Amino acid sequence: MATESKSPPPAASAPAGAESAADPGNGQVEALRAELAAAPHYPPPWAAPPPERSGDAMREDEHAWILTYLDMLTLVLVLFVVLLAYTRPDEDQALRWVEGFGIELGHPHRQSVVPPLFDEAPATYPGEQPLAEPLAREEAPAAESALEQALARQGGLEGVEVFTTPGQVELRIKEGILFASGSAELRSDGRALLSSLMPVLEAAEGQITVEGHTDNVPIFTPIFPSNWELSAARASGVVRQLIGLGLAPERLQAVGFADTRPVAGNDTAEGRAENRRVSLVIQTGVR
Repeated sequence: MATESKSPPPAASAPAGAESAADPGNGQVEALRAELAAAPHYPPPWAAPPPERSGDAMREDEHAWILTYLDMLTLVLVLFVVLLAYTRPDEDQALRWVEGFGIELGHPHRQSVVPPLFDEAPATYPGEQPLAEPLAREEAPAAESALEQALARQGGLEGVEVFTTPGQVELRIKEGILFASGSAELRSDGRALLSSLMPVLEAAEGQITVEGHTDNVPIFTPIFPSNWELSAARASGVVRQLIGLGLAPERLQAVGFADTRPVAGNDTAEGRAENRRVSLVIQTGVR
């Protein structure tokens, strides 16, 4: 007898709501998805394109620094105005400055209108001897004439040159007569010459300046480190000799110029010999 095979009966399908009841989370997920789909969507700020700007707005941004610059200038101006308000200048002094630099146009003969610094000569220091009074202008020709007469009586002095300029007479003595080379000690011939000049110097009444001059050849000795010391020592030596001969000390002054005032070129031996000299400058009147 044949056997009949039987297939298993199909499984009964589960009801529709059975799966939802079995997994309640699936329903919540679906509900969230539905809410998200219905909600409006906005792009993030960093993803949004920059707003388009017009040309006028861009030009305003490029010149925005000018406002800060103008503010700074305004503050600086206010600062100077405040400082000026607190200053109290001397009006009289400012007026004198203006008048001192101002020359009236159209009047070339008009000189500066600055008042004199001193109404009268300043007082001397205690114990200081005042300098000899300058000769009056009208006395200058008479003084120069007296010097010329005194020089004429001497019959001309060898080695002494006379130069007359308005207000002064210069007696220029060559170095070789008074001093040896590089020395400030008077020679016997120099002392004799100064003695012969005494009548001329006594005939004048003005101030006498003894000037020492050298050439540009440097000197470096323990006594004279430079030509400045040599020229000053020679001028002082002549002054001491004149005082010893009886000339009033208050009429004399010694000045050393080294090689700063040459009368000839120093490129030749003859020129250097002329520059090595001692000058007696006699004031004969007001210049």
